[in-house]
Amino acid sequence: MGFAALHTRTGFVKAPTRRRLHRPPTLFAVISIGALLALLGCSEKQTAAPKKIEVVGDRSYAPYEFLEGGVSKGLLVDLWGKWSERTGVAVDYTLDNWGASQEKVKTGRADAVGGIMRDPEREKYYDFIRQIMSLDEYVYFRSKKFPNAEFTDFHQLVPYVVGIVEADEAERMYRRYVPDKVLNIKLYPSYNDLVKHAIEGEVDIFLMEQPVARYWLDVFDKGREFERSKGTLFSQMQYIAVRKGNEALANLINDGFDQLSNQDVMSVRDKWEGYKINITEDQFIVKLERLYSKYFYLVLILLYLISALVLWTFLLVYRPRAILIVNQALRRLEIPAIEIGPVKGLSSTTIRWLLLVAPFEFLPRVLDDWIRANERQISTSFQNILTVQSKKLFYAVDITVDGIVINDQNSRDREIKLKSLAARIFSESRAILVIGEGGIGKTSIACWFGQQALVANAKTERTLNGVDIFPHPILPILFESDIPETESVKAVSRTKLSDLVGFDVSEALLTALVTSNRVFVIVDGYSERDKATQSKFSSLEPSLRFRRMLITSRTREAAMGIPIAVIEPHRLSGPVIANFLSAYVDGSVVSDELFYRACAQISVLIRTANVTPLFVALYGQMLDQKTGSQVARDAPRNIPDLVEEYLATINDRVSFGRRQFPEILMAAKAASWACLQPNFVPGELSGDRMLRLTNQAGRPLQREIIDYLSAKLGFLLNTRGDIFKVSQDPLAEYLAAIFLLEAASRSDPAENPNDALSWNGFVKFVADRTDSVQSLPIGFISALLDVAKHKGYNLDPPILAQLQTWEEALVTEGRSV
Repeated sequence: MGFAALHTRTGFVKAPTRRRLHRPPTLFAVISIGALLALLGCSEKQTAAPKKIEVVGDRSYAPYEFLEGGVSKGLLVDLWGKWSERTGVAVDYTLDNWGASQEKVKTGRADAVGGIMRDPEREKYYDFIRQIMSLDEYVYFRSKKFPNAEFTDFHQLVPYVVGIVEADEAERMYRRYVPDKVLNIKLYPSYNDLVKHAIEGEVDIFLMEQPVARYWLDVFDKGREFERSKGTLFSQMQYIAVRKGNEALANLINDGFDQLSNQDVMSVRDKWEGYKINITEDQFIVKLERLYSKYFYLVLILLYLISALVLWTFLLVYRPRAILIVNQALRRLEIPAIEIGPVKGLSSTTIRWLLLVAPFEFLPRVLDDWIRANERQISTSFQNILTVQSKKLFYAVDITVDGIVINDQNSRDREIKLKSLAARIFSESRAILVIGEGGIGKTSIACWFGQQALVANAKTERTLNGVDIFPHPILPILFESDIPETESVKAVSRTKLSDLVGFDVSEALLTALVTSNRVFVIVDGYSERDKATQSKFSSLEPSLRFRRMLITSRTREAAMGIPIAVIEPHRLSGPVIANFLSAYVDGSVVSDELFYRACAQISVLIRTANVTPLFVALYGQMLDQKTGSQVARDAPRNIPDLVEEYLATINDRVSFGRRQFPEILMAAKAASWACLQPNFVPGELSGDRMLRLTNQAGRPLQREIIDYLSAKLGFLLNTRGDIFKVSQDPLAEYLAAIFLLEAASRSDPAENPNDALSWNGFVKFVADRTDSVQSLPIGFISALLDVAKHKGYNLDPPILAQLQTWEEALVTEGRSV
């Protein structure tokens, strides 16, 4: 092992840091000493230097000093030889047993000790004038007797006989920490004697500096019986020492070593390769040692802080997501409180903060890298949502954005304008409210915005002509159903986010994503949600205030008291219908002849009235199964017929286990009626409740019929668990209108006047809300008027009169019928 001479290490485990031996002189002391030296200069110059000095050491302290054939050899011997060359003073390097050598200097029979460790007892007899090197003391033990032993403390040695060289520093240290009454040591006159007798079995444990022990074990321990402890027992600095008070000799020795060049020292070092000495740098070492000792803990803390900051900064630049992973792992190890020194019960200090990684956890760069790392899973999960799968946005539809009409004929121009306006809206911290009647395309627009969030997550192709709706990666979260009464918006958001990325997301990460504007929330059908859900969204806690938000609603009441911009899709009319239908069937197997006949037929269907995009889309979905002649023969003549024909078309597509259409039509009407309860607005309900309501209405359904409408036709969407909703709100309203008017045409209105599921029940529901048109189920009333107009049911005069009254009221309010 090499030796570090630049500092002194403390003892291992329980051995305390050694007492400081050099105290920095005060300014006054320096001036006084300088003046004294000036006064005595003449007498000093007149003192003649000795022609020869005697330096003593241990006869077996190899490789530093030892006898070989009666000749003194070793690193220290050679080093003193270089000193002699520079000073012209001869050196008689005498080696004896260690105790005897020390005694010579104490009694004045020798001049200096070539190398000795410093301790308070020795300071009574010596002046320690120059550092040489730092040495580590180890425990050596017989490996067969102590397999896997770990001796790191003096107290662990008490039960055993321990071999030590007499007068060695190890003896003094052992006596310092272990009381004499339990001390069990065996002293030897020299280091080679100790190792030799240990090999012969006298002791199984001995203490020695590592280079010395290595030297003699190589000589005697051919069977490698002894093993060194892994940790040091203690460390000490080795010095050159003279007899107490011999200042002249001390100055002579120091002056001589100051004259040694680096080449002198390196020549000795090269001869004894592997043993480092820094004798020429003594003064620098002393100063450095003092600073090191004085500011050790401060330097340690600064090094720790710098190292930690460099590490986390490196990860932040090259592997940002790794910081989040480290924090998540450490959170499981987090402790509530720790004690630091005299401070008891330091609260809320965690491992993450001690490691300085906590402040980096949710930096924007870390969050962006985390989102991009999960980009593929996020995109797949969002695209697999049934609502997203079934919705498309076609730019043939005119829309108004924040009062600006977008009606360009070129779809790319429409997209650029919409992105530009949306980017401006979000930069102003406003939410978007998409408002309109059922089937107008609100959900399609919402899903398109969600797709743009996925585009923002990609590393390339993030902009369109320099337009970027979202300036950084963002997560789209779609709310399309009521929030359970026992859950909060935060809890549901966390569940949806976890489903999006495919693993559990912590509440802290969710909060960080929201507060950094990296969550885009879509609340679809806000006006159709129950009061409890609306209340939860309108009273969000501060940490969950979504700044990127889109709401679809049939009414403006969905503004929720936040700054909004309004998007209003337009109904289709005239040539726009053909453009929309062309965009819808683009890419499908539809001939030009079939397409033009379909455009002509849908014009007859709509006549001069405007129509929502949904019904044109339903018509487009029916084209791939029809020939031109079928279009002419089977084409529906009005919207109610279109709804029924669409249901027949999707039923015809079932290749295995197809049910008869009359059965399916009746089931769809009953299910739609149940989904409009109790407020006559399309919503979701459980399968069990659907069975109960249809049974009360006189059209009971079977569980297998509900499964057929959901799994086979996709007419019912299974949003979660046993919860269902009709895939398109206008479909639910029209089929429920047909269901109600068919029932009304068969029964006497005077019967069951308080029955909520009867015609009279609906009339009473509307009458209770006539003070606010906003609260009326406008979509369902419009469907009732359209169905009554085209189906030709035999309705009683009171029913017809009520329908006429509603139609006039809607026209007065400027509502489409």
